[in-house]
Amino acid sequence: MPDTSTALATTTPAAPAAGAPQKSVLDKIKDMPIGGKIVTGLGIAALALVGAPAVLPVAIVGAGTAMYYRRKAVGCMTPERQAIYEAMLRNLKDPVKLRAMAATFEKEGCTAQAIQLRLRANLKDMPKAVKEERVAAYRKAIETTDPTKIPVILGMADDFEKLGAVGAAADLRTYAATLKVQA
Repeated sequence: MPDTSTALATTTPAAPAAGAPQKSVLDKIKDMPIGGKIVTGLGIAALALVGAPAVLPVAIVGAGTAMYYRRKAVGCMTPERQAIYEAMLRNLKDPVKLRAMAATFEKEGCTAQAIQLRLRANLKDMPKAVKEERVAAYRKAIETTDPTKIPVILGMADDFEKLGAVGAAADLRTYAATLKVQA
């Protein structure tokens, strides 16, 4: 273990007053209040006890955290991925392929899009009776001409989106907007 007393006794490069002798680090510590001495002592002891083995894990965690937040801030959706994602939501009907693409998107860090693709795949696997109920509810909302039902239509759009039916949700929102304009 290195001797810290010689390191503390070295002079600091602080600029002294004109003609005044430089104070060593030990002299500066002697002039500190007791609280400062305790904190300095604890810091030196921690550095001596822990030493270099602690630096590597801290550096790795710091670098990993920085990379995670940089990637998160940039986002995973490039314009090309966005186009592919939107095309899959509109056109891809095979639940197996939707789930495979969801896994790919998740691997690339696009968790929200992966969740949406899995929801879309689950829609395709729903029992026929459930599908028919949803279609009937959708048609009833689209056929409504009462502007007071706009909040209900928008709530239904939110529900459809949570289920993965983003196209139906978008249609319901558009229809609610036209009802609002007509009112």
